[in-house]
Amino acid sequence: IFSFELLLKYFLRKKQQNVSKTRNFFNVLKKKEKQNGTLKNIKEKDIQEVENNYFNY
Repeated sequence: IFSFELLLKYFLRKKQQNVSKTRNFFNVLKKKEKQNGTLKNIKEKDIQEVENNYFNY
């Protein structure tokens, strides 16, 4: 289940990425939050999907 600890670990891994991509990441999380009704429903696979879309070159 999505948690602050998971988010912290994610951004520790991604700390070298630029602000624009981080902003896009949060924009996608907000869209998924609206789709799912709550941020707590976001699963790790959703974060992986966002990572694939916005952080890979």
